[in-house]
Amino acid sequence: MPSAVIKHDLDLEPELPEEFKYIAEGQGECENKKLQLIDDFRNFILEHDGCTPHRTDDEYLQKFLRARFWNIKDSYDLMVNYYKFRNQNKSYYEKVRPLELKILGDEDIISVTPYRDQNGHRILIYRFGAWKPAKISVDDIFRATIILLELGSLEPIAQVMGGVGIFDLKGLTLNHIFHLNPNVAQKMIALLVVRSKKG
Repeated sequence: MPSAVIKHDLDLEPELPEEFKYIAEGQGECENKKLQLIDDFRNFILEHDGCTPHRTDDEYLQKFLRARFWNIKDSYDLMVNYYKFRNQNKSYYEKVRPLELKILGDEDIISVTPYRDQNGHRILIYRFGAWKPAKISVDDIFRATIILLELGSLEPIAQVMGGVGIFDLKGLTLNHIFHLNPNVAQKMIALLVVRSKKG
């Protein structure tokens, strides 16, 4: 019996659907003030030396503003943490070949559902019991996670609604735990702090 093909599409439509516009407005997004706030954020970045972003276009800056409910200082702190994590973990970002990480999806270790939950969140599922540490490194799990998070952050709906992570620990063994050492836990917490949605 052939396996089912599940298609995943990114929703890159810049215009938010009405039900999400209402939520975005409740988080501080205002069409009349949006461009001015983005420009103010850009100027704030230039006036401070916490980080040097590789992009400062409106679309990129809006991701950080939406994640922090359009508060410029909080958005800047998020950006500083994001670039700090990137600089401290360059191997997760440089020379990464997504097709080489396809095995994590093929073996059902990491997956993203093709649907959102009842609150509009994207759903990322980790099945650590399916992971074979001798075959797939912890670093590859981080690389795949970052690719998925970066792709997800391109979606305007995800910028407003965020996402949820589910950690399925069925089948987790001492061998898995041995590879999930305190250094890995510290990086995971740092990644979650950089990525977490406020509110």
